[in-house]
Amino acid sequence: RPLRFLSTKAFWIMAPSNFASASIGTAFIFFQLKLGAERGWSPTFLASSFAAFALAGAGSAILGGLLTDRFTAKNLYPLTLLPFITGLIFFLNVDKDWVYPVFLAGIGMTNGFSNTVKNSALAEIYGTRILGSVRSLFITVMIFSTALGPVVFGSLLDREIGFHALAFASLIIM
Repeated sequence: RPLRFLSTKAFWIMAPSNFASASIGTAFIFFQLKLGAERGWSPTFLASSFAAFALAGAGSAILGGLLTDRFTAKNLYPLTLLPFITGLIFFLNVDKDWVYPVFLAGIGMTNGFSNTVKNSALAEIYGTRILGSVRSLFITVMIFSTALGPVVFGSLLDREIGFHALAFASLIIM
C-alpha cells in the first residue's frame, strides 16, 4: 500500500502543525497592506520588514540542520512552531511598529527550521524507501493550505474581524 503512512500516528501529529503554519503565515503576508492600514504602518515599512523574514528563515534553516545532526529531527519537530507562536504573542501584546519585523522573523524562523527538521523527521520516521510519497503528500496539502489561508482570512476580514482577533485565533490553532 503506497499511502500506508496516512494511517500512522506520526503523520497525524506532524501534518496539522505543518499545514496550520503554512496557511496562517501565508494569510498574514497576503493581507499585509490591510494589516498595515489597521496598524498605521506604511507600505515601505511593511516591505522593508521582509528582510527579517528572509534572514530568520535562512538562518533557522541552517540552525535546524545543525541541531538535527545533534539531537535528531524527531526530537526537534515539536519545537518548530515556537518562533511563530512567539511572534504571534508579541503581535498581540505590543503596539509598536518594531513588532512587525519580529512577527515576520517568527514566521520565517518557523518556515526555515520546520522545512529542514520536517524533511529529516520524515526520513527518520518513514525511512527513505517511501520518502518521496510522504513528502509529495505533505507538499500537496501544504500548497492547498497556503491557498486556503488567504480565503479564510479574507472572508473574516470582510466580516470586519480584525487582525488582533485573527492573531488570537491563530495562536489558539497553533
